[in-house]
Formats: sequence, C-alpha cells, structure tokens
Amino acid sequence: MLKNAESHSTQYHYRWHPTKSIIINPSPSFTYSLYDQSLTYATSFKYLGIPFNEYGIQSNQLLHQNINKATLKMQQLRYFGLHMYCFGLLPAIRSYKQ
Repeated sequence: MLKNAESHSTQYHYRWHPTKSIIINPSPSFTYSLYDQSLTYATSFKYLGIPFNEYGIQSNQLLHQNINKATLKMQQLRYFGLHMYCFGLLPAIRSYKQ
C-alpha cells in the first residue's frame, strides 16, 4: 500500500511527508518506508486533535478530552463573572447603569 501511495504521488506530482507519517502497531516482520525513509511506529496518535489507535477513533479518550476542555473553559468564564444561569451581579448592574 505504501508503494502504491508513493507511485501515485510521483505520478501526480505531490509528496507525502515521511517524518509526519506513523505506522500503528506494525508487524515486526516487515519494514515500512516511504521514499526510502523509515516510518515512525506508535500505538496511537492524534490527527487534527482526534486520537486514533489500531482500531480507529479512540472515542473514550476523545470524550474525556472534550469534557476537560469544556470544564476548563467554564472555569475561565466563571472567573470573569459568568455562570450557567446568567451573568454575574456586577456585569448585570453595569449593564443596567448604561
């Protein structure tokens, strides 16, 4: 498959980046290379912030990652006086004065 990707890229004048390519849980009996450069091996990786392993998207890890991000953002908003019911008392008073 790597040879097909390499020949396709040569035919259509584009290039894959071997140092950014990862092989997940490879078979130890094979060597994997692209443009005569060895590829990195890993058990998992992130692509566009989405965690992948040999079975596909790691949905549990993605869910926990999103929960942690949302919790952090809510803490930051709470620090500025915002909470889940409305704006804080001080911003509400300021808006009524204007």
